[in-house]
Amino acid sequence: NGAAVTEEDETEQAVEKLYWAVAVAEDSKYVYAVRWEVTTSVLDPVGSLVVFARKADTGILSEAQVLRNGSDGVRGMRSPTSVVVSPDSANVYSTSPQDSSILTFKVVGSADYSDARFLPMLMAEQ
Repeated sequence: NGAAVTEEDETEQAVEKLYWAVAVAEDSKYVYAVRWEVTTSVLDPVGSLVVFARKADTGILSEAQVLRNGSDGVRGMRSPTSVVVSPDSANVYSTSPQDSSILTFKVVGSADYSDARFLPMLMAEQ
């Protein structure tokens, strides 16, 4: 269902990153993806929402931010499987069936989203 990328982390341990879903902001400046990260020593996946900035002239994506379950106040995203962007690009939504949660991330920044930051706002009770 997803695309897998294998990388090494700072301890030279293999980390498999499985991307499950992708969504593009209405203005195409940002691309959002949800992924699971699995290492050989930790069998329980760590879910993440990855934000990519898109260069308008080339279309090249660069990783701008990663919000991981268990970090920076993000909870309930152990196994994200979907991501959507609101029509006004003001919110990003993700679901995580393993946690029975729906997460809302609010885009915070300038009007043109050139300094966008994402903050977890809402999560279903567990």
